[in-house]
Amino acid sequence: MTNALLSLCLLGSSTAASACPAFFQAKQLPLRSKYNHARYTYQAYVMLENESGYFWKPIALQVDPLDRFGHMTFPDPTGYLDQSLESEDRFALDVQQFGSRRFQAGERLPCQAQQGVELRHKNRYGYLFVCDAKRRLPSMNSPIQYEPKAGRLQSHRFFYQHEAKNHLMFQKIGIIQDGKGREVGSNSNQLIYADIKNFLNLAFDADDVEAKLQHIRFGPMGLVALLQFYLSVFAFKIELSLTPEVQFFADSLYMPMSLFSPVNAADYLGPASAVYYSWDSAAEVSWGWQSSHLPSTDSPRPLSLGDYCTGLSCSFRLSGQLDKDHFTMKFVIPYRLAKLGFFPSLVSDIEREEALIGRSLAPSGHKNRIVLKFRTDRLPEGNHDWDFWVYFGDPGRSCPAPLWLRPLPSRNK
Repeated sequence: MTNALLSLCLLGSSTAASACPAFFQAKQLPLRSKYNHARYTYQAYVMLENESGYFWKPIALQVDPLDRFGHMTFPDPTGYLDQSLESEDRFALDVQQFGSRRFQAGERLPCQAQQGVELRHKNRYGYLFVCDAKRRLPSMNSPIQYEPKAGRLQSHRFFYQHEAKNHLMFQKIGIIQDGKGREVGSNSNQLIYADIKNFLNLAFDADDVEAKLQHIRFGPMGLVALLQFYLSVFAFKIELSLTPEVQFFADSLYMPMSLFSPVNAADYLGPASAVYYSWDSAAEVSWGWQSSHLPSTDSPRPLSLGDYCTGLSCSFRLSGQLDKDHFTMKFVIPYRLAKLGFFPSLVSDIEREEALIGRSLAPSGHKNRIVLKFRTDRLPEGNHDWDFWVYFGDPGRSCPAPLWLRPLPSRNK
């Protein structure tokens, strides 16, 4: 198998260039003795050409430890790169930095490497090498800047300003145009509505939750952190724990979400139970309802999951545009959850939905308010994971970017 082409197409294979990073795990690397080397010895390069010929140039590569469930861990940030690579570790890199395929058999490898892997994204190539332990690269700057007091994270492409108490909610989110930030959304909120059987209904919004970024770690590809979100309904001995990771890259925001329910929701909750996520759209933003891929609460025809699901995964997408700049919110939901009604639907009649639950979904007014609804009344007991992306550029891009790996012949012996 190590001499075969390893296809690691993780979330689709769009023909458009991707603004999102590519991911792969250490256990997927076609290398021998790969766990005998420190994390920092793994380095990524592209081969470029100038008037003197071809040369190797290092590019950003980030190695993040994951647990066996695929959730990010946060060891001591001062020493984890000196520890040996582990099978669940995740590599992230920017395929936009890839170049032409110039490597030829017999070519000398950089950094006194003895083995390497060719990385292919469509018709562009990069290379991963296990470098000599003495050839440590200088640290690369993170593309993300964070001002904790202002609650603002920013790259060259976008900004995200979170609420003071609940960092999962944004005060403002926008695009950087000509060096200046322009809002595309503001005043986000999350409402958890529990239609409890044979009892009073309960509702909790973002003001009832305290969630803050913790274990912040900067890397060459961006910022990663843990955002702990916790809500208890003690009267009914029901606890919901939502612990997302937040990952900010140069052109995208990624939140792999994890929801734990210790009980079968169908035993406790009625059909009106749901999680609502909403925000105010900037007046200048045009939403591409035709290019989006999202059901509506008042769709004239029955929902067919076949329109959104391939195999065990379902993809839902909401796309907007500000001048010539596109941005997209994408939800990747396991089929087992989608078939139980847990997926985003656009609330087309906000007033009617508010009358149904007896709660406000648009505190600043209905005009330009966007509301998404996730039904929760059929969620079974256990852990439930799904992915949320916000990315900037062509809405058809794949997140993460698809990648193929192939081993290179060993050199420098």
